[in-house]
Amino acid sequence: MTSYTDIFENRPVQASPDTFRSFSISANTTLQWYFTNEDNSDTTADIMEVSATTGSLNLIMPEATAASNGQTCLIRNTGANTFTVTDASQNTIIAISSGQAHCVYLSDNSTANGTWRNIQFGTGTSSADAASLAGLGLFAYGSLLGVEFPAIALAANTTITTNYRASIIDWTGGAGTMTFSGASTLGDGWFCMFRNSGSGALVLDPTETIDGAASITLNVGESCLVACNGATFNSLFKNSVTSISFTRLVKSVAGSGTVTLSSAEAGYDIQEYTGTITGNVNVVVPTAVSRWWAYNATTGSYTLTMKTASGTGVVVNQGTRKIVHCDGTNVVDSVDAGVGTVNYVGTSSDLTGGPITGSGTLSLNSTTVTAGTYGTSTSVPTFTVDGKGRLTAASNTAIPYVFDPSSNGFIVRTASYSSFSRTISGSTNISVTNGDGVSGNPVISFTGLLPVANGGTSTGSLTSGSVVIGQGTAAVAFVAPGATGNALVSSGGSWVSGAVSGAPPLSAYTSLTTAVTYASLGTTYQAVSSYSASITPTSTSQRVIVAGVLYVSSGSNAYIQLQILRGASVVWTGAAYVANSAGAFPIPFCFRDSPSTTSSVTYSGEIRCPTGTVTAYTNQDNAGTSILLTSHISLILAT
Repeated sequence: MTSYTDIFENRPVQASPDTFRSFSISANTTLQWYFTNEDNSDTTADIMEVSATTGSLNLIMPEATAASNGQTCLIRNTGANTFTVTDASQNTIIAISSGQAHCVYLSDNSTANGTWRNIQFGTGTSSADAASLAGLGLFAYGSLLGVEFPAIALAANTTITTNYRASIIDWTGGAGTMTFSGASTLGDGWFCMFRNSGSGALVLDPTETIDGAASITLNVGESCLVACNGATFNSLFKNSVTSISFTRLVKSVAGSGTVTLSSAEAGYDIQEYTGTITGNVNVVVPTAVSRWWAYNATTGSYTLTMKTASGTGVVVNQGTRKIVHCDGTNVVDSVDAGVGTVNYVGTSSDLTGGPITGSGTLSLNSTTVTAGTYGTSTSVPTFTVDGKGRLTAASNTAIPYVFDPSSNGFIVRTASYSSFSRTISGSTNISVTNGDGVSGNPVISFTGLLPVANGGTSTGSLTSGSVVIGQGTAAVAFVAPGATGNALVSSGGSWVSGAVSGAPPLSAYTSLTTAVTYASLGTTYQAVSSYSASITPTSTSQRVIVAGVLYVSSGSNAYIQLQILRGASVVWTGAAYVANSAGAFPIPFCFRDSPSTTSSVTYSGEIRCPTGTVTAYTNQDNAGTSILLTSHISLILAT
C-alpha cells in the first residue's frame, strides 16, 4: 500500500475508506479500523473475502470504542476451512463455514469488546444465526441453540437480579439470606435454581410472597427451583434431606464472659464445650434459624448459656446434653416437657393402689416399723435400712454405763466403766477460786510470801542496788554496794562490800544514746558525735583498758573505718564491711593503752569511708530506725 506522510504531524496520513479486500490468513489475525490505521495492511473493508489456510483460526475485530455504532463489515469465507470472527478479546461473534457470508455490525461501542450482531447471507434466503440468538439460559451449538444452566457459587448475602436467570446458585457460606429484585422487574417466566451446599440455613426472601409465605428456608443439602410469574414467586422441586450426616465441634470455652461462634463453628450440628470456666459463660451463635445438639463438658461451678447476641438463651447444665435451636431471634429448647394424659401406671410390691388405668392414689406399703421417737438419755437408736432406703426395723439400745456423780467437779476415768468427780483445791500460799468448775474456769493464785523451799525468796521486795545473798531455806539477805570502788569481798562465811587492794576500778563509761547521720562520709575522718570518755590515771605506770563498740550502717555497700584517739593521737584502727540492707553493723574494739600521765586523758572516735563518699549512720539502720543495742566506750584503769 502506498502511504503519505502528514507534514504537520510527521505520521502517515489516514487511508481512504476500503470498500473491498480479499486476503488469506495463516494465523490469528487482528484487524485495524481503516480510519485509525497509520501503517498496517490488516485493515477492515466494507466487503472482505477471507481464506484460512488452516482450521481454528480467529479473525479479530478492532476495539469497538474506536468506531461508531452501526459500523458494518460483510465477511465471506472463500476458503475450505472454517474460521471464527471474534471481538477484541477473542470472544466468538460468529464462526463462518466455507462458502458462507455474514454481515457483522457493531450495536454497542461502550466497551472495548463491544456488542456485535450478525446476519447470514445466502442464495435467495437468509436465516438467524444461533450465536446472535443465544442469551441467558441459551448457548450457540454450531448453528443450533442449546440450553445451559451456569453454576454460580455464592457465600455472602446477595440480591438476585435478572442477570441470574436460568442460573444454578450454589450457596457455600454459613447462615445467609437471598433477596430478590421485584417480581415485575424479573418478569413472567424468570426462574433460577438454588442449592444449599453451605454450613447454615439459607433463607429465600423476595419482596413479594413465595409459596404464599414471606420466605422459605433451604436447610443444608436442600435445593429448589424458584419461578416468577411477574407478581409473586413459587418454588418447585424443593427437596428435603433424606440422609442426615452430623458434624461435631469440640471447643474450649475456658475462662469467663462471652464466646462468639464463627459461622463455620455454628455450622456444626453437635456442639461440645470443654475447659475450666472461672465465671458464667455465654456462647453466642449467629441469629439465623438453625439447630444444635449441645453438650456441656466443662468444669467449674458456673453456668453456660447458648444465646444470640441480643436475644435470650438456654442454660446447658454441666455434664448434660440438650437439643436447642435458634428461631431467628432467640435460642430456645427444641424439646418441651409438654402436657399429656397417663393411661397406665404399674406398681411394684412396695406400693399399694395400683396398677392405675384411669385415676387412683398410690401409697407406700407398711414396713411394720412403729412410728415414734427413738433414742433417750440412757439409750441409743438402732435401725435397719433396706436397698430402697426404707426403715424396716427400729429399736432402742441401752447405753451400758452412764456416770452420774453425786458431787460437782471434773469427771475422770479411774478404771473400766468407773469414773469419779474431782476438784482443784489450794494449799499453803496457793488459793483456788471455782475449783469444781461449776461457776466458771478455776483460777489459781499465790498468797503471802513464797518460801525459799518452794522456789521463792521469803521476802516481799528486793533492796535497790544491793546484791542478793542466799541463806539456805531462810529469807535471802542483801549486801549494799558501800563506797565507790568497792567490790564483793568474801569474809570466809559470807560476802561483804569492801575495798580491793591493787585493783583499779572502772573509771569511765560513755554510751551513745542518739542516732546521727553523716550525709557525705568520705576518705577524711569525721568525729563521731558524743562518742568520748575521760579517765585520770593515778600513776604514770598505770595503763588504761579501752573497750567498746560502735554500730554503723550505710545507704550503699561500703567499708566504714573507725579510729580511736587519745587526745589527738591515734591509738587503734578497725573497720567493718557495711551491706546496703536493714540493720546496723558493729565495729568492736578492746585494747590496753599506756598514756604515761597522771593527768586526765580523753578517748574519742572518728570514722571515714576509705573507698569513696557514702551516707553513713551511727546507732541506727539505713532505714532511719534506731537499733536496740547502744554504741559505747568503757575505760578501766589497770596495772
